[in-house]
Amino acid sequence: MSGVVITEKGKVEFSKTIDIPKPGPGEVLIKLECAPINPVDFDIINERYGGVYHYPLVPGEEGSGTVVATGDGDFEKALQGKRVGFTKKGEPEAGHN
Repeated sequence: MSGVVITEKGKVEFSKTIDIPKPGPGEVLIKLECAPINPVDFDIINERYGGVYHYPLVPGEEGSGTVVATGDGDFEKALQGKRVGFTKKGEPEAGHN
């Protein structure tokens, strides 16, 4: 799939081919249909957001789309094919995917 990837501080590659992740337990894979660009995304690109940066990283904290693959749980499987909104899980940390 194609995506936007930050490869190092201040360097962004557009339409970079990246591997499609396989969802694990408690996870779903969402085909992104809409995502805002927030000021924090620019801070992350330039390492001004705090946290630890592990490159390459994919910017973006929220969006919406359709669940196209799921982990093994019943709840996750019930979301297959559904349109959903999402935010990244966990504590705010620059560089997590």
